[in-house]
Amino acid sequence: MPKFTIYANVEEAPEHSPVEAWLVKWEHHIAYLSANLGCGCCIDIYNVDGSEEVIAELPEEVVVRKDWSEGS
Repeated sequence: MPKFTIYANVEEAPEHSPVEAWLVKWEHHIAYLSANLGCGCCIDIYNVDGSEEVIAELPEEVVVRKDWSEGS
């Protein structure tokens, strides 16, 4: 499964974050989801391991890096 990082600015309206809606929909289809690595008040950052279908549901602007397992 692809590994990728999600980076979302949630300062304006965290309850309407596309990432939050995505997490609710796909939480049972994700092999790995890190704890929120951002501050949580304005930035959410997650490392995720999920299928291409899971990634495809995210807005392109929040998927910032693929294959975080390589440390690059």
